[in-house]
Amino acid sequence: MTLFPYTPEPGWCITDHAFDACAVERNGSKFMIGNGAIGMRGTLEEFGREQRVACTLSGLYDQVPGCWREPVNAPNGFLARVWCDGRLLSPLELAPCSHRQALDLRTAVHRRETCYVLADGNEVRIEAGRFLSLVEVDTGVAWLRVSASRDCRLVIETGIDGEVWDLNGPHLGRWSSRSDEDLLELSAATREKGVPVAVAAALAGDFGRALVQSEPVVAPA
Repeated sequence: MTLFPYTPEPGWCITDHAFDACAVERNGSKFMIGNGAIGMRGTLEEFGREQRVACTLSGLYDQVPGCWREPVNAPNGFLARVWCDGRLLSPLELAPCSHRQALDLRTAVHRRETCYVLADGNEVRIEAGRFLSLVEVDTGVAWLRVSASRDCRLVIETGIDGEVWDLNGPHLGRWSSRSDEDLLELSAATREKGVPVAVAAALAGDFGRALVQSEPVVAPA
């Protein structure tokens, strides 16, 4: 099985075949996906506020005193980080031996495939993809596959990142979180009008051990 199961029709796919740290901000716009209700910048799954990850909600605006009114970004429900034997696998931390990031304009699917060779020769490959539903416009789906060439200890962290990037924020306050056996939820409200914003994430997969928990929420500075 592969996350690139078909060859897109010519002219429909935008692809980068190498990672360039200087292009992270540009690629966020270049590989953006949306469904009319939500827009998600084309950042990698392990990235955060510093790399300008943004999940923008259509029609929802907020204004901080002294700044201009702007769209509100929701917490990122697509967060996914992978550690191999205690080392975070990110192209910002470790140069990959290969990297591919793509946007299929016909299906509006964002995909990436990154491979690392560690000091012990272990080759670890991360494949991921995501899309925003046109049927259930408040729903997004992401998938992740990690493979290694030899035995190792892999830790996969997924969740909701409340460190929201804003140009003229922060726009969210009154944070709260909860979790149960298979669901995480992070809630907040806009600062100007108190409009509620909530993101929920559920995990499905065949794992040796899965832990679902919420952590104390600290309002972003």
